[in-house]
Amino acid sequence: MGINPLVMFPKHFMLNYKNRGACKALVGNVAFYFFTVNDPESRWDEVSLQGFKSVCNMAISCLERQAREYGASLKIKYAFDSVTTNDKVGFGNWRDIINSALGKYSFKSVDEFQEFYEKKHGLDDSCIILAFNKKLRGFASVATEGYADFGECCFIGKSQALFRHTSIVHEVLHQFGAKDYYYPEPLKESAKLHIGDSVMMTAGCERIDPLTAYLVGWTDEVDMRSGYFLRVTSNYTQKDIDDAIRAEHRR
Repeated sequence: MGINPLVMFPKHFMLNYKNRGACKALVGNVAFYFFTVNDPESRWDEVSLQGFKSVCNMAISCLERQAREYGASLKIKYAFDSVTTNDKVGFGNWRDIINSALGKYSFKSVDEFQEFYEKKHGLDDSCIILAFNKKLRGFASVATEGYADFGECCFIGKSQALFRHTSIVHEVLHQFGAKDYYYPEPLKESAKLHIGDSVMMTAGCERIDPLTAYLVGWTDEVDMRSGYFLRVTSNYTQKDIDDAIRAEHRR
């Protein structure tokens, strides 16, 4: 017997991004647009590009396989291009990097880019992924958060010396409504107990848990364990999560 979270917990912070923003559901025919970014600290050559493409293929296979296991239809196409900036990439100039990528195609916004190519190629959805050939903590800009007014896209870098396909999976799932399980610490402990291992909690883990599958549109219900997790964490607000994230970034 399953649980419909929107009926049982309509105001739960975990459901904030489900079916909202430009990237609504990771189902049907979906395209990933990868932009490899060259900046003063890092460059892409043919060897590193081919290695990254191999990791991207692993991420796509991981997503398509697990979607099938949940009974969802998902076929992912992808395309690559490059963009160069003379500025050191940092949190203060993400908008400039995105504008440089979109400017190659004369688009003024991420939404405009997505709408054009979704219509042109008959896609159900799409997302933009910017990749940096250096160590960089990945993150996703989700338009419904308010501060990501430059559009929805995600940023990928190396973990230590390597790219991880699970990092790509993690950030893409954010684009389509998934949430982290590791902020704050009490919520993480609840997730360990009731959700189990998940790509949204543990580095290197491939497993897409039932709640995450629901959030990205693969199922209409969640299992009892996920429902219990939602119940015991229903006292948290989005502000609690945002405050925990800011505190972690200040360390």
